[in-house]
Amino acid sequence: EEADIVCVIFDSAEKNMLNKVELLFKMVKEIKQPVVAILNKIDLLTDKKVLLEEASASEKLGIFKEIFMLSALNSSGIDKLIQY
Repeated sequence: EEADIVCVIFDSAEKNMLNKVELLFKMVKEIKQPVVAILNKIDLLTDKKVLLEEASASEKLGIFKEIFMLSALNSSGIDKLIQY
């Protein structure tokens, strides 16, 4: 109840990430704070098309206020998350 935001971190290199998002939907739908998704390890993906498709599908579920794609390893995308 005291959090300003809820961040859910996904390993984007893991297969079938969207299945986990659908399971998570049941848990987060009653949270009052904004829920954001963090898709980490994008540097490990050779096919970025898969990542974009899963992010788009996640967005359509209406769970997340924002979706951030980043690589903690090379600091890609972290600035956008911090600014948010």
